[in-house]
Amino acid sequence: MEADGSGFPPDSIRQHLLDTGGRWALHVDTSGPERVKACKILHCDLNTTLEEVKRMKDRMPGIVYTGTRAEAEWMRHRLEDFGFSASVLRAGDDSKATNLDVSNGLQRGMTD
Repeated sequence: MEADGSGFPPDSIRQHLLDTGGRWALHVDTSGPERVKACKILHCDLNTTLEEVKRMKDRMPGIVYTGTRAEAEWMRHRLEDFGFSASVLRAGDDSKATNLDVSNGLQRGMTD
């Protein structure tokens, strides 16, 4: 499948990527007041709700998102472009990890 480099793939393709490549986590190393700035970037890219932003901020430093490896790498690069330190780690597929998948925000934004 060819993609234009923006947004998430359709749900069926994204699920196939998760099934075959596993779930990956974005770990953001930011602490203190800088967390708000990092969350602004993630909020814009993920189209999250304000409640999701608060939960991401409260988890920093730590894992703030899980999804496909390409998604996590893309967000890591975005944060690093703004001077934030982040890494991508292998994640489980348990409820704790899947609860950190806020990709539905992009789906909300695409259908609004």
